[in-house]
Amino acid sequence: MRAVLEVQRAVLDLRHGREARARQALNRLHGESLRLADARLAGWLQLAEGQWIYFSSFGSEACERFQQALALAAGDAVLAAHADAWVAQWAAVHRQQELFVRHAARAMAALEALGLQAAAVGFRLACALGTAWALAGDVEAARYWDFQARLFAGQQGDDAGLAAAVYNQTQQRVARLRREALDGEPREAPGQLLGIDSVGNLDQIAGGAVRGDLTPLVRAQLLALMGRWAAAVALLEAQLPSVLANGLRQLGPSLLAELAWCRARLGDFELATRLADWASSLAPSITALGADADELVALRQRLIQAYELAGASARAEPHRVELQDALALERSQRSSWSEALSAAALRELPGL
Repeated sequence: MRAVLEVQRAVLDLRHGREARARQALNRLHGESLRLADARLAGWLQLAEGQWIYFSSFGSEACERFQQALALAAGDAVLAAHADAWVAQWAAVHRQQELFVRHAARAMAALEALGLQAAAVGFRLACALGTAWALAGDVEAARYWDFQARLFAGQQGDDAGLAAAVYNQTQQRVARLRREALDGEPREAPGQLLGIDSVGNLDQIAGGAVRGDLTPLVRAQLLALMGRWAAAVALLEAQLPSVLANGLRQLGPSLLAELAWCRARLGDFELATRLADWASSLAPSITALGADADELVALRQRLIQAYELAGASARAEPHRVELQDALALERSQRSSWSEALSAAALRELPGL
């Protein structure tokens, strides 16, 4: 169907950073769907609008759009599979375990019958499963799905997808390095910068990056691990405003704590203390919002380190207690995700 192909082309424009052209096409196609009373086209348009919202802010309305696409997908197995995979992607990012498992399992079951569309659905599903297995603390399973995402992107010649897959894989590797350092087991990290740079290079090839603020944040965390605190400060101060404003608010406090630690490392003790106080004041709210346990662990660990470096050890003491609670929560969350994913047979692809 011509109009559906035009929707898919508009999404491709969006993923390559050509937002104005994508919006013009989608607006025209919305009008066409109304004139023709075409529910199937309306479903594809809801899928596209959900992706637009997801790429710009990860907002909850994205999931609503994906579910509207599902409701309009009667008789269109390809649309339904795409929508299921996208609901799973949103649910993984928002840590909605039950929603994730239900839709990921449906997308997985649909893959075999999708033919040429299997790679596109498989790519999105693999990205979602890589995130989910990382939440389960299973490094090998997360790597398996990250690799599958790259394979699916390659099968489609999808440069934007390949850039996203490389970013996801690199982000998870940097997160592991960061955690090892926080736990007192630092490792050499310079080689990881190659992964960050390759994301930027692939974005240039593809013609744009939808969430260009994310790569500098990963780079900043890596620079901090490498002891390049001034460079990390520059990146964090440049990127944190958009983090706090654009759908990544739960990451804000741990990144503020990272900034406080870097400032303390540079000897800016007064500023470091104020930043740590700011991050500390936000900790209860993100805990109540259900922030990731690993982010809560990182927040508490960095606050302890920042306060101690700044000569404010007394302020660090409450965070030692909270750190133990965060570690217990992390163990519980990992176990819960692992059990749910394993029970749904989501560890590997079925034989296609």
